[in-house]
Amino acid sequence: MNEDLLTKANTAQSVPSSDLLALQIRNLIAAREANTAQANQELYRGGWLWDHAQHDRELAAQIDALFEKAK
Repeated sequence: MNEDLLTKANTAQSVPSSDLLALQIRNLIAAREANTAQANQELYRGGWLWDHAQHDRELAAQIDALFEKAK
């Protein structure tokens, strides 16, 4: 079982950095979509429970930074 974990870890390390950047960007985009969905649900129930707009700006900044890194 430990050998399987080592094999998976070595495989993950051999993934090209461009693929990892793309995956990180997709994950952050999904996080923005989830944030928007949660914000909409909270608005429907009467109002935001926390600052979704700020969280969206933070996620957007992270996405922009990764796009810059990918250039």
